[in-house]
Amino acid sequence: MATSITISQLPLTGTIQDTGNIVIETSGTTQRFQASSLKNYISSASLSTVTASSAAFGSATITGSLSASTIVTSSNVYIGGNLIVIGAENVTGNVTMANLVASAGNITPGNLSAILTTTSQPYITTMGSITLNNLTAAVNITAGNLSVTNTSTYGGTILPTSNAAAVNIGSTGTWFNNIYGTAVHALYADLAERYTSDSNYLPGTVVIFGTDTEVTASYKPNDPKVAGVVSTNPAYTMNAGIHGVDVALQGRVPCQVTGPVVRGDLMVSSPIPGVAMANNNPQIGSVLGKALGNYNGSGVGVIEVVVGRL
Repeated sequence: MATSITISQLPLTGTIQDTGNIVIETSGTTQRFQASSLKNYISSASLSTVTASSAAFGSATITGSLSASTIVTSSNVYIGGNLIVIGAENVTGNVTMANLVASAGNITPGNLSAILTTTSQPYITTMGSITLNNLTAAVNITAGNLSVTNTSTYGGTILPTSNAAAVNIGSTGTWFNNIYGTAVHALYADLAERYTSDSNYLPGTVVIFGTDTEVTASYKPNDPKVAGVVSTNPAYTMNAGIHGVDVALQGRVPCQVTGPVVRGDLMVSSPIPGVAMANNNPQIGSVLGKALGNYNGSGVGVIEVVVGRL
């Protein structure tokens, strides 16, 4: 039995003539088949491969591949393999389907100049990888990997799978250029600015404005050159494109301290490098913030300090 059918301008529907013969010549041998037999085969069989310039399906199951210039369906077409459009203008007409189900393969377009319309199914639910030049999404697209090389236009809301889901836009190593919009809240607590430094200081380190680099670790008490505290998780970082450390300018930030410290104390640099201490009678310019916690331990501890509050 044939597993491949090649058709040119033949509608595969119930309108196929039931009378007459189909003549097939193979190596000089002529064979005749009733047209009604072909009709019954097409309407009931699973086709391995269909290649046609124009095809219309009432309902079909294609276990292999489907390639055509125009495809119109009044019911469902199930593709177990691939819908492959290889070259430019390989699909020249409109593709209209009740449902498109690619259960095992991929949809791989070359240059697709046709219109894809799904009537009873308003959106494609699952995809592997799609690469598009332009994407306009008025409904839902759920994809594994979606790569858009030009412009995407969204008429609805872009939502994560759940609240505070582990979904990021960009990353610490790959970020966007300009982002235009309105931010309504931030997860982290401080505004920071990146400064060049002579070392990669740990978060919570008190730094001062240096000489060879913009900042360096503090090393003496009540230093009026104090710049701030190296941020742990800044909500927003300015000058993020340069190499250095993020110094918290406003907000709450963990800070290395030596005691005793009482909540509300003014914090200044201490004799211990990179560590703050309390001083409620400081000289002008030496205050880096106010203590948000208490610390009475021996040695160096960490509390939150509200920076930018003098």
